[in-house]
Amino acid sequence: MSLQIFIQIIIGLATALIVYNFIHYIFVTRPTRRMQIAAQNKTDHLIKIVISKMVDDGYLVNANTKDLFSKRIADVWGRGVLAFEYILPKQEVTKDKQAFKLELNQRITRYCQDNDLMRKQRSKPSPLFVVTDLFDLDDEVHFDVAYLNNQTTVEYVDDLHRLAKHND
Repeated sequence: MSLQIFIQIIIGLATALIVYNFIHYIFVTRPTRRMQIAAQNKTDHLIKIVISKMVDDGYLVNANTKDLFSKRIADVWGRGVLAFEYILPKQEVTKDKQAFKLELNQRITRYCQDNDLMRKQRSKPSPLFVVTDLFDLDDEVHFDVAYLNNQTTVEYVDDLHRLAKHND
């Protein structure tokens, strides 16, 4: 009799686990993935416009926006973070890293202002997109852009700012 109860408990637990995973996928995983893909598409659109203008103005040489693609970095930082990494060949960047990052952020801010893509904050509006990191790796310049459309991403960017202040 006790073996039969044990088997029923195992079957019940397995069924509960399967139902839980299915519900989690339907209500958490799938909507999060859809949100990230939509945010990635918006960010890609913005970056391609900004990069092509930077090519026109001489900040980048021979940068082809058709070859520019993003990679989600949320897999590293956690679910819901809307941040994406872009890579350019180092020889395409004509300025030093800090000047390039500053110019990229300024152009992103200008684009956000012109297209009503500003976050409403208590003190003053700020752009929905921001460059969070820029670094050289091998012969490439990597830069990360965050889409500040949810609290998780805002907290991620705030954490990065705190880390940068701590390391200075």
